[in-house]
Amino acid sequence: MRITFLILFFFSAKLSAAVYQYQDENGKIVFTDKEVPGSVERKVQSPPIIKFRKEEQVKKEIAPTDNSFTDITVTENKNKPKPYTKFKIRKPVDDDNFRDNLGNVHLQLDISPGIQTQHGHKLKVEFDGKMLTGSWTSSTISFFNVNRGTHTIRAFIVDKAGKKIKSTNTNTFHLQRFSKLFR
Repeated sequence: MRITFLILFFFSAKLSAAVYQYQDENGKIVFTDKEVPGSVERKVQSPPIIKFRKEEQVKKEIAPTDNSFTDITVTENKNKPKPYTKFKIRKPVDDDNFRDNLGNVHLQLDISPGIQTQHGHKLKVEFDGKMLTGSWTSSTISFFNVNRGTHTIRAFIVDKAGKKIKSTNTNTFHLQRFSKLFR
């Protein structure tokens, strides 16, 4: 509130002859156009004046040249998906051995270009040789409460009909998890 007042006050300062500053009984700094006992006169700069030119004046100053640009029309077939140049599993690394006592496994994929959801593309995951029922659009997929042991994982990009477009290699990982036998 105080800043708004100060801004408005400084913009209207050109209309007043002087600006005075003092501190009130609550310790707040107050600016006013009236001199109060104990106040100090402050110099205020008026804001710069901006003059706008008429459109006709600007058009006269801009003369066409021989080096003028021609319109270039870039036609891009937005109905056709771009080919995927990169699709691989970043994590878990093949033959990775890691511990997670909650059984959390985070699949991270490198996909370039990103999943083209505008064309109905999705990710499917094959876990331990079985295709999972869900589908994803994110390059990071988390699985929870995975049993300890050795597992395989593979990812696919599928179109809206479910046809496989591209697949990753199958990565094997080894999940260590605290056994219930030792509780």
